[in-house]
Amino acid sequence: MKLSEFALLVVVLQVFSSCTQTAEQSISEVAINDTLPKATTFEEDVEFLKRYTEIIVLESSDEGKVALSPALQGRVMTSSAKGMNGSSYGWINRKLFESGDTLDHINVFGGEERFWLGPEGGQFAIFFEKGKEFVGENWYTPKFLDLVPFDIIEQSKDQAVFRKSTSLTNYSGFTFELEATREVKLLTTSAIADELDIELSDKLSVVAYQSTNTIKNTSAISWERETGLLSIWMLGMFNPSPEITVVIPYVQGDDQELGPKVIDDYFGKVPADRLVVTEKAIFFKGDGQH
Repeated sequence: MKLSEFALLVVVLQVFSSCTQTAEQSISEVAINDTLPKATTFEEDVEFLKRYTEIIVLESSDEGKVALSPALQGRVMTSSAKGMNGSSYGWINRKLFESGDTLDHINVFGGEERFWLGPEGGQFAIFFEKGKEFVGENWYTPKFLDLVPFDIIEQSKDQAVFRKSTSLTNYSGFTFELEATREVKLLTTSAIADELDIELSDKLSVVAYQSTNTIKNTSAISWERETGLLSIWMLGMFNPSPEITVVIPYVQGDDQELGPKVIDDYFGKVPADRLVVTEKAIFFKGDGQH
């Protein structure tokens, strides 16, 4: 079968628990500050965002809340496990919102989970024009992933569906005509336990959401390996603090069959005191200081 007969589907489940405060940090395109300004609540971040863009707040029957931005591709801006007064988990680039400016290469507005497409580089890149050298000054985020709003297709108390059509031309000159659909659903505590097949203590405050992301070929031309393919990524930016440890379970099995458990040298080798791989999970220090 041709690849055009399929939709590419990615489902992501994000789960967070709350016991400590989080902190907000400033970021530019090239640098992360050393300081960690004071933590903010979910309500404070939502009120801030509403001054600059439309925000949809999903609510569960528990205390979990999620804030979504239709103007930023339906991304999850932030969430809370303890209602409006709970810690805000998503990192938000307040300086960029306040500036009212947009940048040429990428606009790092932040957000816990955002829709992204690849490849960024190579002969099938969608971030470089044909014939341009693969250097930073020629790297541009497609506006579709950066500044183009997604349409709200459905909305309820605990979920929202966004959709947008576009065309993207890769470095080799092939043009993709596509429709992207993104669904974000806030899960109850019982649904989280069922999904992960675990027991959750009633003393633990938890928020979890599941996103389902699809791209569909809307043209009559098949997508072929020879002319390049697209990949869906989900990118997240979170508030760091000295107390945060990120726990990443993985499917157990043979590395030769399934691939490496973690690639820890993508931007340079991650030190062993910041990344620990055990037989069942990966542990990563989330203090934002490396």
